Amino acid sequence: MIYVREAYVSVFAGERSLEDFLVIEGEVLRHVKNRRTITFCRDTTRYYMKRHLGVGWGEILRDLVRARRPVIGAMTEWRAIRHLNKVGILTMTPVAFGVQGRNPAQQRSFIITEDIGPNISLEAYTADWYETPPPARVKSALVRAVAGISRRLHESGMNHRDYYLCHFLLAKKSGTAAVEPPLLYLVDLHRAQLRRRTGRRWLVKDLSGLLFSSLGSGIVLRDLVRFVEIYRDRPFREVMQSEGGFWRAVCRRAVAMYRAHGYPESRLKVLRNLT
Repeated sequence: MIYVREAYVSVFAGERSLEDFLVIEGEVLRHVKNRRTITFCRDTTRYYMKRHLGVGWGEILRDLVRARRPVIGAMTEWRAIRHLNKVGILTMTPVAFGVQGRNPAQQRSFIITEDIGPNISLEAYTADWYETPPPARVKSALVRAVAGISRRLHESGMNHRDYYLCHFLLAKKSGTAAVEPPLLYLVDLHRAQLRRRTGRRWLVKDLSGLLFSSLGSGIVLRDLVRFVEIYRDRPFREVMQSEGGFWRAVCRRAVAMYRAHGYPESRLKVLRNLT
C-alpha cells in the first residue's frame, strides 16, 4: 500500500512502488538496526524519510515479554502525526506513507514528512541555562508551552515513550532568535501509543523522562509548580494533596535515570521536597 497526500502527488510522480520510495537517496541522519532516517530535497523543499526494514521476531518477542507494544514500522508514526494534528499539537507535516508485507517481523515501510523550517531542540536551546539562566519570561513561556502540550497529549489518550526535551523543536526566525510566543513541535513519534485513556504507567514514564531531561536546564521549584498547575489545571497544593504519590513516582524515576547517567548530584536539589 502506498499513500501520498494530494498536495504532494506531483512531487513524487516518479515513485509508484514501495521499492521506488525505498531507493530515494539522501543524507543519512540516523541508522539504528532496521531503521534509517534520511533527508533529501525535491523542488527546493526539504523532506525527511524514515525507513523501516523489518524488526525480526526476536525484537517483537522481547517487547511482548516486557509488556511493551512492538514497533513494527512506520504506521505508528503516521497515525501519531495525524492524531496530533487533530488535537492541535504542532508536529511534522505528513507527506507519504507506504507499507508492504503481512509478516510483522519482515514488514517494510516508510514515512515521509516535510521539513518544519528553522528550529532548535529544547535540549540544545536550554543547554547552558543551569550556568546562565535566561530571562524569567523566556523560561516561563516555555514551561507553559511544554505543560500545555503534555496535558493535551495525555488527555487525548496518547503517550510518547521517548518524551525528552530533545524531541521538542522550537521554531526559530531566519536568524538565531526563537519565535515569540514559542512555537513547539513534538517529533520522533515512532514509538507513540494511542488508547482511549493513557494509563498511569505510561504517564509516569513520559513525565519522568521529561523531568530527567530538564534537570540540566536550571529548573527551579517554581518551574515545577507552574508545570504541574498547567498540566492538571488545578492549584499545586490541591494536586499534591490528591495525587502526591503519582508525582513522587515521577520524581523518583527521573532521579534514578539521572543517577544512572552519572550526572552531578547538585542538580537534584530542586526535587528534594518532592521525593
